[in-house]
Amino acid sequence: MGYDVWLPNAPKVQKPRSVCNAAALAYIGDCIYELYALGHFLFPALSIEEYNDRVTAVVRCEAQDTLLQKLLEDGYLSAQERDVLRWGKNVGTSKTQTRRRVDTTVYNRASSLETLLDHVVTSGENVPHKFYVEIHLYTITTLKMLAHAKRPLYHAAQRGDWKSAISFIDNDPDALTAKISIHIGTVLHIAALHCQWNFILILVEPVSTPQSIAVRNSYGSTVLHYVAQGGSLKTAKALIQKNPGLLQMVDNQGNLPLLFPIYSFIFRKSKKLVWYLSLITRVDSPSYPVFIPSLPGILRNLIQLGYYDIALYFVQRFPHLALATDEYGNSLFKWLADNPSNFLSGSNIGFSERWIYKLLGWFKGLLLHNWASNHVEYTIFACKYQIASKQISHFLQNPTPILDNAVRGGIEEIVRILLQHFPDLISHYVFVVPGRSILQGAVEYRQENVVNTIKDISPTATTNLSWR
Repeated sequence: MGYDVWLPNAPKVQKPRSVCNAAALAYIGDCIYELYALGHFLFPALSIEEYNDRVTAVVRCEAQDTLLQKLLEDGYLSAQERDVLRWGKNVGTSKTQTRRRVDTTVYNRASSLETLLDHVVTSGENVPHKFYVEIHLYTITTLKMLAHAKRPLYHAAQRGDWKSAISFIDNDPDALTAKISIHIGTVLHIAALHCQWNFILILVEPVSTPQSIAVRNSYGSTVLHYVAQGGSLKTAKALIQKNPGLLQMVDNQGNLPLLFPIYSFIFRKSKKLVWYLSLITRVDSPSYPVFIPSLPGILRNLIQLGYYDIALYFVQRFPHLALATDEYGNSLFKWLADNPSNFLSGSNIGFSERWIYKLLGWFKGLLLHNWASNHVEYTIFACKYQIASKQISHFLQNPTPILDNAVRGGIEEIVRILLQHFPDLISHYVFVVPGRSILQGAVEYRQENVVNTIKDISPTATTNLSWR
């Protein structure tokens, strides 16, 4: 290609901070750190899975943060280098903020270490940072060796072989709380991850202590977080009976065990567990002066799962949450109006099917519809005391036209309850199409049941029916 060497030499930079910004230095420093880790584990030869696992363990931001803390504790860094660290802490993007799995401060400290590494290399300083990286990598490798020594216990937890596990723990009592997997955690974490509930139940009673089942893994999760995600009510009860404090222990993201079965759409049969955790979890503690910050998302998931009774329980307990919105600005009304099938009027069942509900005792569907209607009734009742009548029209249109969705889906219950509490809405224009009232929208969408409801509430409504 006309060059004597395949890659041109990098230009010498005397003052990196005068040429590059912190983000650029951190980007290059991350490459330096990763290349060293790749070279460190190159020999002896490993399988690609094991090689990738070891490298990933040391290039994660948590590992970089640990290394930085060691450098600071040893008092090794100069004043200039500490200044570079402060400069590098400002690195951050919107993408890392939305995808973060640990606290933002951990990412910032990891970025500052990467910035320092590049600053050291490009400045040509004779700093043996490699020695400190070597110590850290050796520590991680030692953890790997420890996990390897307890590999039989790991496999026993995977298979649910409690006899082999108890035999192993009898010979090595510390094995119960040892982290046999760097990220997943203890033997109980492993068993919960593989849904080996009987294995956990057997180990919890005679073998474990309240402290041993409260061990956190690298994500800050206890075994109860994994059990809650797996949906085992019996196992959760046994753990909580052993250590009630597990209920209030949060992971690195601040999530209580209560959140895991709600967000786990895979295990939709865990409603009893959700109810159990909802009733006994203290959500108005000093740590949460109002409620769990992610409550709107919780209510959204509960409604999408059809758990209206649990969602209604939370709203009744905290009435001010009737106006709660999620990260997209959507409220309870929006989530209810998006599911017409959960209401009797919007479920499109025929005359004969309605009689089947009554004659054959198929109460499950009716209960679902009743809970949904009760949820709307209570939510609107709560809103009536929190929002002025003149503001309800704006609330129902922003950020999405809630009433438009309800009329379009034929949800007579939402329309009826709203008009009973806010009669002025009958003449308001609250639809996507400008200049359309509720009645005009119902006629246009051919929702006869909604039209009849409006006529029952306001017999004179049809006299003013006109089209623009």
